[in-house]
Amino acid sequence: MDHWDPAVTDGFAQEREVILFNNAGVSSSSGEVPVSIEEMAQHAVAFIDALGFSISGFVAQQFTIDRPDLVRKLILVGTGPRGGDGMASLTPEGQEIFGANYDPADEVWLRAFFTPSIRSQAAGRKYLERQRARKENRDPLPNEKVAPAQLAALQKWGAPAKDP
Repeated sequence: MDHWDPAVTDGFAQEREVILFNNAGVSSSSGEVPVSIEEMAQHAVAFIDALGFSISGFVAQQFTIDRPDLVRKLILVGTGPRGGDGMASLTPEGQEIFGANYDPADEVWLRAFFTPSIRSQAAGRKYLERQRARKENRDPLPNEKVAPAQLAALQKWGAPAKDP
């Protein structure tokens, strides 16, 4: 959960309880990384059944379909519909960004979240400073199984379907 910007999560937490969630096999979470959005949503449902929680993106869409009784409102940002045009793979820009090597690894976020402008990159560096501020009890970096499993799930979710 250490890749989330504390300025964002702390801002949310000022007015509501915030629980950050790693799906199975991601960073400090045990288990095998799900290879489909449906499986990711099932893990989220199990988590919410136990604790009460909601997440966004593809998993939140599937979660809402599976358990509409647990969803009062859903706000989706930076996501897309199942089977939507171009949803089965990363854009060429995304492939270039996420396929590159970074040292340190978290500098990927400077390219993913910020423009190349001097001002934006300065804001990105401040973001990384906030991310890195906590030194104890940090989540371990995701293992080598996470990216391929998540890519497989993205491909399944985004595959064209007759009636998505």
